[in-house]
Amino acid sequence: MVPEITIGAVLLATASSMVVGAIGYSHLAFGTSWMTAVGHDEESLRTGSTAITGRSRHRGERGTQKT
Repeated sequence: MVPEITIGAVLLATASSMVVGAIGYSHLAFGTSWMTAVGHDEESLRTGSTAITGRSRHRGERGTQKT
C-alpha cells in the first residue's frame, strides 16, 4: 500500500524549511553567534575567502593554515 503524497504539502514543507533556515542564520536570530562559532566575521563573509580556500583563522582547527 502506497500512501498518497500531496505535492502542495511537499512544496509548503520545503518553503517553510527554507524560511526557518534563513531566519536562523540572519543577524536577527543566531547569525552573529553562528559567525563567532565558526570563526567568521563580516568581511570574510563578504569576500568568501575562508569558505573558498578552507583556511581557518584559528590555530588548531581543520584547514590548510600555515603554522
